[in-house]
Amino acid sequence: VKLFDLYNWQNNHLTRQKIFEYLKKHPADIMCFQEFYTSEDSNDFNNLQDLQKIFPNHYFHYEYFVTIRKNDHWGLLTISKYPIVKKSVIHFNNAKNNGCIYSDILFNKDTIRVFNLHLQSYNLYKKKKWKPNQKPDDENFYQALDSSAKGRNFFQKIFHNNILKTQQAESILKINENVTYPTIIAGDFNDIPHSYLMRLIRKKYKDAFVEKGNGWGITYHDKIYLRIDYIFHDSQFKVLDFDTENNDETKHLSDHYPIRSILQLKK
Repeated sequence: VKLFDLYNWQNNHLTRQKIFEYLKKHPADIMCFQEFYTSEDSNDFNNLQDLQKIFPNHYFHYEYFVTIRKNDHWGLLTISKYPIVKKSVIHFNNAKNNGCIYSDILFNKDTIRVFNLHLQSYNLYKKKKWKPNQKPDDENFYQALDSSAKGRNFFQKIFHNNILKTQQAESILKINENVTYPTIIAGDFNDIPHSYLMRLIRKKYKDAFVEKGNGWGITYHDKIYLRIDYIFHDSQFKVLDFDTENNDETKHLSDHYPIRSILQLKK
């Protein structure tokens, strides 16, 4: 399983090609992308179509949560080497540009469920006001769409957004309460390892980094350095390996490092 929170909003023509090259060199059976941008405009990036060309024999689950100018979309993408037999989406009532998708994937004779999510961010920094003609090469574009924390001070923002994140995570956990499928929950949780939210998730799911990772496991590296991206799994999986891909090849592709884990279904 590979997790990659895109996008480097600056110099994105070059970055786009480097991301594609990286994915070709380091593919995974299941790949989860957050803040994924694609456009149906002939003069812009149709990233979804291009990835379908790069991975022609794979299965795609894409849902967008933000659309501007009718053709430009931001959302979540899961790519699977194995057939996706069911696709579902969770829209959060408390955030318009965050969400979750989950894909039921046929792996040999088993069905596994993979959640791909992007939870509420802290929005601690002042953002430029978004304009209808604003393009995705503005690094603050995505966050500027969310005005829910406008006018709050530092601690109010943290408190408010922690509540939103917890509500979002609870809605995901509730959906999977009575499901027996082996389950993976991966994504940008926008929260640190020892938060209330993480403790809530760890009641049922294990953190692949804790089991097989090394060092601090930093995944976010813009202004501050945090581990906020995770791959969780239930007890039906065994973790064989985990890697935070923080190297010269990846550090300029996004403000998040990709993470990767090898999971094995227990017999």
